[in-house]
Amino acid sequence: MSLIWAPLSVAAIAFVALVVLLVKERARRPSQSSASAASASTPTSFHFPGDGSFSQMLVLNDEDQAVLNQICGGWNEEGHQVERLAHLHRDPHFPGDSDAVMVIIDNLKVGYLAPQDAKVWLGSVRRRLVTHLSHTCNARITGGWRRPKRNGAMREGPYEVGLDLLDEGDRHAPSPVAMAG
Repeated sequence: MSLIWAPLSVAAIAFVALVVLLVKERARRPSQSSASAASASTPTSFHFPGDGSFSQMLVLNDEDQAVLNQICGGWNEEGHQVERLAHLHRDPHFPGDSDAVMVIIDNLKVGYLAPQDAKVWLGSVRRRLVTHLSHTCNARITGGWRRPKRNGAMREGPYEVGLDLLDEGDRHAPSPVAMAG
């Protein structure tokens, strides 16, 4: 009989030791809910607060005009003034400019910062040490009007996108950008 109890006793002691070890390990690790709370409090994006001017104008082409028309719901007689959240992404594959900064609104590319403005913006991102985060700012889309001329033909007001990107830490004047396209 003692031959049977000895291995069972050793197995029971090993099992208890394993349970104690697992309980201690679990107590050392944060719980799933506290890990979720910690990751929720870790920022994943940096929102540039801006100065309210929406003066940082994008370089737009004909394709961008069509995308903006889609975002705004089409041309109308009065035009649009729509505010959205813009996402800014460096586009190292842009032909001829590895520092190009693409702007995304409603998951659609709507244009680029002018080259000199992209360099200033990238410097601002580096100064703030937020290069690892995604970047957002408020954007205002205007234009998109279509009205008849006296002769019956239609005339259109192109869309423009102004970013509220400048803040007290960025002391440069936005560059005037003519429509490209």
